[in-house]
Amino acid sequence: MEELIQKINKACDNKYQYLKIYEVIYDKATSLCTFTFLYPLSHEDMTAENRAELESLLRNILSLNANVRVKFKKSFLFDLLISRERANFF
Repeated sequence: MEELIQKINKACDNKYQYLKIYEVIYDKATSLCTFTFLYPLSHEDMTAENRAELESLLRNILSLNANVRVKFKKSFLFDLLISRERANFF
């Protein structure tokens, strides 16, 4: 997942370096892939333009033959949540 963030940042000149992937869900029945990104409380709110840009980038980078939806979660426990997710992953 870190590799995906690197590809996004390479395509956007590190514009989204603060984002962390929280969750990815693919619904086969609706052919919808939903990406949920965490971003820090200290950062300004994400805009519709950010969402549209990331959806387009993800479609292109991953060559998905599916619809892409991007969600954002603001996190005041940003570092703690990332640590927990990594611990649960391994």
